[in-house]
Amino acid sequence: MGHQTLMAKMKPSIMKIVKESEDVFSVCAEIACEGAMTDAQKTELEAQIKDIKDAIAAATQAFHAAKKELGIPGISLDMNDEHAFCLSVCAFGRLTVDFAQALVDDKTGTKPIASPY
Repeated sequence: MGHQTLMAKMKPSIMKIVKESEDVFSVCAEIACEGAMTDAQKTELEAQIKDIKDAIAAATQAFHAAKKELGIPGISLDMNDEHAFCLSVCAFGRLTVDFAQALVDDKTGTKPIASPY
């Protein structure tokens, strides 16, 4: 019972991370196809980076709150799959942020992406 209940409580937070990441990859695909980033795309990516970071923080908070509410102590072997899944979704969000930030840093000249040639 705890498995389904925990994941039901986590679904909105998990879906938020996935949706925000989807939006970032859509903009990144546009940039890749165009071969350059516009100032508007840079501004959009910066806002989306913040949205993903906020979604990850909210999901982490929701996970701890749900575990507390359900009386799930620490890291329970019985709930390893749920822990791993939620951790993986947050890691996906962080990797998305890293990728988008690399594109923004290249655009601003802060940290240019090395040419493959």
